[in-house]
Amino acid sequence: MDIAERHNIENDTALKTLLKLLLNSSCITISKLHNSLKSMSIPVGKSTIDHYLSSIENSYFMNELYIYNQAVINQLQYPRKVYFIDTGFMTALSTKFSKNTGRLLENIAFHQLARKNETIHYYKDRKGKVDFAILNEGTVTALYQVCFDLTDEETQSREMKALIKSGAALHCQNLNLITLEKSDRVELPQEIKVISASEFLSEIR
Repeated sequence: MDIAERHNIENDTALKTLLKLLLNSSCITISKLHNSLKSMSIPVGKSTIDHYLSSIENSYFMNELYIYNQAVINQLQYPRKVYFIDTGFMTALSTKFSKNTGRLLENIAFHQLARKNETIHYYKDRKGKVDFAILNEGTVTALYQVCFDLTDEETQSREMKALIKSGAALHCQNLNLITLEKSDRVELPQEIKVISASEFLSEIR
């Protein structure tokens, strides 16, 4: 495995198992990964797992996304979201991504936004969460929510409320909702801009 060779990782079993755990996780913490490996009788210390994660990211396999919080120490304590460079690799090795088209769309959206924006976080509070918060000089300038299918009313309501409440909390009026296709049957508040996947991919270039 290139990652093991490049970073002199000798525990190949631990690395391969960690990669599979990552591919089937949307959010990770060092403690959760440590407990998962331990339950599989793969004894790996937390510092070693952190080293493996850095090696995986430095090998351009994945990116980690931290929560938006003004206190850096809090960013490190919260779960990290993970996005993968090669979606083909994801669908080939993951047991979930091949069926979870919503996660695939979110993964693509992350990389498109990262091409144009230097600072990206996710945002979460007690009222909901937003997939991407774009920052410029410390100020949140745009929020993006990804929802594969808006036709389900419960999903639509949840994503819409989270976006509006997060916008209010962060004093951001640039609210965007990315979906696979627009639908005339779906009506959202005027303050939310609905963007189809094709529109998003073309406008972000």
